[in-house]
Amino acid sequence: MITFTPLPRPTLEISQLISKSIATVYQHIYTSSEILCWQKHYEFPSIIAVFRHRYFFGLRDSSGALVGVGAVDLKRSLLCSIYIHPRCMWRGWGRKLVFSLEAFARSRGLQNLFVHSVPQAVAFYQRCGYGKAVHRKIIWDGMTFDEVEMRKSL
Repeated sequence: MITFTPLPRPTLEISQLISKSIATVYQHIYTSSEILCWQKHYEFPSIIAVFRHRYFFGLRDSSGALVGVGAVDLKRSLLCSIYIHPRCMWRGWGRKLVFSLEAFARSRGLQNLFVHSVPQAVAFYQRCGYGKAVHRKIIWDGMTFDEVEMRKSL
């Protein structure tokens, strides 16, 4: 049984889940320096300030463990920080998280959502109904990453 639950603010538990997901999922795609750069943006407690305008939600398994996390930034109409624990991937929980976050955004009056995705996750977001909009490069701490902005009407 998986439950979708609001998370009051970014916590160490969220930071650890995101860090593990990044390290495991992208270890064959990015260099260790790039992964560390990416993880740095989600370290606790700095994650609190970075994501203060976002509403965080989690997926918890029957034991209460956090197995997925995602957020919505209502001011920017942005779906963000979708991460599933590596041992729980390919079970449909990522889609459940995305669709639950979309329902929350819709309940708050949003008609469209954008997502800034790594190229490797584009197919996932397409399966969730997002269309590719813009491909660009972003720079974090002097390192360049590819990013794809996608959009969906709610």
